[in-house]
Amino acid sequence: MVRAHLVYLHGLHSSPESKKAQTVMAFVRSWRPEVAIHVPQLHYDPDKNWDTLQPLMSDLRQGQNTVALIGSSMGGYYAACLGQHYVLRTALVNPVIDPQKLLSRCRDEFVHEKTGERYRFTEADAAKFVRWGTVSESACRNTLLCLGLRDEVLSPQWALERLGTCRRIIDPSGDHYFSRFSTILPEVMDFLLPVS
Repeated sequence: MVRAHLVYLHGLHSSPESKKAQTVMAFVRSWRPEVAIHVPQLHYDPDKNWDTLQPLMSDLRQGQNTVALIGSSMGGYYAACLGQHYVLRTALVNPVIDPQKLLSRCRDEFVHEKTGERYRFTEADAAKFVRWGTVSESACRNTLLCLGLRDEVLSPQWALERLGTCRRIIDPSGDHYFSRFSTILPEVMDFLLPVS
């Protein structure tokens, strides 16, 4: 049976239980119940995410299924890379563009609020992103970029410099969470999975 699938990828210190993930799931279930939604728990280690997400994408793309991605923050980086590789429609919400650059500034130990796992990023961890590749403007034909210009975690300018020709939803007062997220979901879904 042919189905439409939406994969939501959360941020680095987040989880499938985050407010944004729950908002996406509730929206899809009420507005587009025919769409199967997948929200995997991501790991801080890019290699473990590779081992989780590559098989998931291969499974979902069996037959004539339609697959689309939403990624937020670090999940935006993974979504962008997967969208480029598989040529999928992708929505990026305040995405990480260059994880190596970002993690070079993160030397503290973190404790994941949901899993309780403790981790600290090293140069070896940052180097693992080479396997994933670079977010490229070539993906813009299939990408919707959602940016809050008052993002307190990531510079919106990084995304605009790399993905400047993408279709965009800009919130001049939006923070890293992108507080208007629930109000833009109809537009995001229309872009990702248009009703034929």
